Amino acid sequence: MNEKDLFNGYESIAKRSPEYIELINTQRSLIGLKGHTILNNSNFHELLEKMHAVEESTLSEINDPALSYKYNYNRMLDDKRDDEMLRNIYHYSTQHLYNKALFICGVDHRKSIIRKISAYERREISKLNWTFYNSDF
Repeated sequence: MNEKDLFNGYESIAKRSPEYIELINTQRSLIGLKGHTILNNSNFHELLEKMHAVEESTLSEINDPALSYKYNYNRMLDDKRDDEMLRNIYHYSTQHLYNKALFICGVDHRKSIIRKISAYERREISKLNWTFYNSDF
């Protein structure tokens, strides 16, 4: 993979979708008004999911296979990144003793990681006591 494989079509989506521009403006406004506290809120995650849905539908309208491929490739990379972060945490936990730890991830990864933790907890020997800051999902 190299830099040219990464998705760079957000401008194309914005040019084609007034709804997408509105969602971006809402996102920026919420972050400006609420700061970091909004990032852990389920309403903000619903906004992100709506943005992803608009991205996908707009890309479908644009009908550019290369652009769609790059977008889907980036989404797949994000999913694999979530898996890798959790794998590293559970692996580290089998190798090191600790009482408390802090894991910080980007807002786009949070909901996915929270969902994936239950699967890890079912199959991993080490069980971790997860606490989520300001989580309402």
